[in-house]
Amino acid sequence: MRKWLILLIISLSSVFAQNWIIEPVDSNGVVYDCSIAVDAMNYPHIAYCYRQDLGGNWFSYWVKYAQWNGIAWDFQPVETTTAFNRGGPIFISVKLRLDNQNHPHIAYIKDSVPFKYAYHNGDSWQISPIESCSALLINGIDMVLSEAGIPHISYSFIDFNNSTHGVRYAFKNGDSWIIRTVWTENRTQNTAIDLDRSGFPVIALADIPSNDTGHLYCARFNGQKWRIDTVHWMTNQDYQYSVFSIKVSGPDRIHIFYKRSYGVFHAVSQGDSWAIEFIDINGLFEAGGDMILDGDKPNVVYSSVEDLLTFAYKVDTLWNYEIIEPREAGLYPSIVRDNRENLHVSYVYPFYSVANDCLFYARKNSPAIAGKEVRSMAELKALIEIYPNPAKSFFVIRCPLPVKEIEIFDVSGKLIREITLMGTGQEIKIPLKGINPGIYFLQLGKETKKFIVAK
Repeated sequence: MRKWLILLIISLSSVFAQNWIIEPVDSNGVVYDCSIAVDAMNYPHIAYCYRQDLGGNWFSYWVKYAQWNGIAWDFQPVETTTAFNRGGPIFISVKLRLDNQNHPHIAYIKDSVPFKYAYHNGDSWQISPIESCSALLINGIDMVLSEAGIPHISYSFIDFNNSTHGVRYAFKNGDSWIIRTVWTENRTQNTAIDLDRSGFPVIALADIPSNDTGHLYCARFNGQKWRIDTVHWMTNQDYQYSVFSIKVSGPDRIHIFYKRSYGVFHAVSQGDSWAIEFIDINGLFEAGGDMILDGDKPNVVYSSVEDLLTFAYKVDTLWNYEIIEPREAGLYPSIVRDNRENLHVSYVYPFYSVANDCLFYARKNSPAIAGKEVRSMAELKALIEIYPNPAKSFFVIRCPLPVKEIEIFDVSGKLIREITLMGTGQEIKIPLKGINPGIYFLQLGKETKKFIVAK
């Protein structure tokens, strides 16, 4: 098994490892899972399942949401609860996606049921159950958004009411969830989902070995029925599969990143057949992985409790490897690429770590723009937006700067309205009730912006 021994003792808040810039996001708790996304300004957003010790055997449990505002991390609770003497987590398996308006969509599980979906509409979190039944056990969720921002979710289930198990698929239709059963042949451990170019779901799933045989499958929906392909299988109970990610790069071109026993693998469809390639040896006790595509080439992150967090990518036909986290096992990694080709990764320190920090963020700049990602204050100020402008009933301020107070003045310099904010945010909705049509000025800290109220 590959092992690295890299000891770095750095007194700064950030760590540099093979051009990866690492910083802690949250501290003094335990994180069970995390998921990362980036917005149009290339700022990272992270959703994660968090536990904090309150003392006296009481614990608070959170689905938390962190977003970078250009200077610091802003935190919001999505859902919270408390419990006494709880041994394990309450919230697990969180997935975060951002839509075209940079609004977050989060799928997560609370105590195996209910299975929930949270959406932030710019004002508040809207939370609804997807499936909620005491006889259900939900696991292995994944989510993708359509171009229209509609969530599509895959997940493993066990229904004790009718003794069925397998994989289900859910998508939102207005205010309702449409749920379809994809596969019921065997119990499944985890799933991954993407959409093809027609907007139909493509799902990777792995069954739990039965009769000394484990399988990796790919389910494709054509608008009428599901087609199930066997991608990889081994007749040995030790070969249990874990699905990390699935991506569609073109017609009949599907990539699956997964783990089998002591190794991580990449499978790619070639028409009706599948090509399997070995990526790397990884510890027996896997701790998650994720994949993005660079064109048609996979870029992956993976870890185990026995190995350091690794980033692997292909150059021509060869795999290249980089250690992201040189100090500790980085668990449950999630990776995205922004529109400037920078890489962003979130991951978790194990609960037994001696560090106070529990959630981490790593960034690697594209070689073409290395050193330019940290924007100056002048660049941040230039990104302040007000829309719609002119406005009638409300306007939205999109601001990467942490703003505590907003003042509105008319053209004579008279203060019309003063708004005190409880926190910071990139999108701030301001109602215009009681403000007459005309030209006004917004004061955001030391910055002034003009806007127009129309009839």
